[in-house]
Amino acid sequence: RRTKRDVGGFTRRLAKTIRFELYPEEHILYDATTAYVADQFNKAMQTQNRAIGFVMTVFQKLLDSSSYALLCALKKRYEYLTQLYNKKNFSHSLPEEIDEDAIEDIDDIVAVESEDLQEEIKTLEKLITMAEGVKRNKKGLKLVQLVKKLKDEKHQKILIFTQFRTTQEYLKEILKGYKVVLFHGSMSRDEKEQAIESFKNDSDILICTEAGGEGRNLQFCNVLINYDLPWSPLKVEQRIGRIHRFGQSNNVIIYNFSTKNTVAERVLEVLEYKLKLF
Repeated sequence: RRTKRDVGGFTRRLAKTIRFELYPEEHILYDATTAYVADQFNKAMQTQNRAIGFVMTVFQKLLDSSSYALLCALKKRYEYLTQLYNKKNFSHSLPEEIDEDAIEDIDDIVAVESEDLQEEIKTLEKLITMAEGVKRNKKGLKLVQLVKKLKDEKHQKILIFTQFRTTQEYLKEILKGYKVVLFHGSMSRDEKEQAIESFKNDSDILICTEAGGEGRNLQFCNVLINYDLPWSPLKVEQRIGRIHRFGQSNNVIIYNFSTKNTVAERVLEVLEYKLKLF
């Protein structure tokens, strides 16, 4: 008979996938943004513009994270390119070593110009208008429903991971009916410690960026929700390792969000089936 503690002394991992389709207006935005990202990325590869390729990779991750995070990033890039087009000076160098999976703030996305500024500015204008017209969010709705279900089932603590601080703020807003605390890389050491203590003692939900994936012991919680997934298996394992560790007395439940017919669905497929991560 299988028991809770039967895998090398650890409790078991129980992975569940929350699959859903976007609302029609969300899908239109997704397809249009994906076309923009692919076009800019391909141009970058042809001209060996590593910086643009990097920015577009992060944009794809923003797109799979939340429409709110995407809108914020589109506006930032539009503002930057418009100022650049008007002959203002901006830095656009790319550091030699940069971890795209560790970026949590859109301000950290290195701003670089493309080959045709005017064309990209027009595309960004259209995408921003499209994104501002999205009033419903299926992924956010699914999260609210899942959290309610978990609380009804008497789960006291819920850990949520996202890659971006803009998504983190959005999630805090849609979950404002609960006691929510945030944890991200821009916080001081004391603020981080206070966040962990708050989660342990009186908060219902801790929403973390990748900064919460290292060195924290959260085994008093056994529910993890991956609202979005990094493309690095190591970083996903670090997330799980916060609660699936020695001292955890319960089986760990991992919920992965998967939007049908998107890059995010393919990422989950690779992590779950090919790498057997969960």
